[in-house]
Amino acid sequence: MINERLKLLRTSLNLTQTAFAKSIGVAQSTLGMMEINKRELFERHIKTICSIYNVNEDWLRNGNGEMFKKKTEINILEVIKERYNLSISEINIINNFLEMESAERKIFSDILYKVTKKEEFYNNECEKFRSQKNTNPIILTNDTVDN
Repeated sequence: MINERLKLLRTSLNLTQTAFAKSIGVAQSTLGMMEINKRELFERHIKTICSIYNVNEDWLRNGNGEMFKKKTEINILEVIKERYNLSISEINIINNFLEMESAERKIFSDILYKVTKKEEFYNNECEKFRSQKNTNPIILTNDTVDN
């Protein structure tokens, strides 16, 4: 069963539940429940585990093949992680983005663009706020941001 393979994978990597759980973005207690089949291992968890640890997805899901992918297969997220010195959380964000449907990625991209485009505006407003000692706080509303 997948829960047994999950535990086998973690122990073969010589990781504690705490370390493995943190790397895939769940609490240690959640991982513990997954390992004893009391909590479901969701698609996002499977994708993250396979991406981070170069695990053969068919092995994790069904027990087919070898535990790990052959070293000749390139794990692009691992390359990006090393190249840009990214944390596990940052890799998880990228992985989750890549797992989104095309329409979801478009929405997320549009939001991210708007946030980064208005970064200077926010920085200026924050600086104004910091320069005002114990005065009325600046409240940003949609009307304020859109101007």
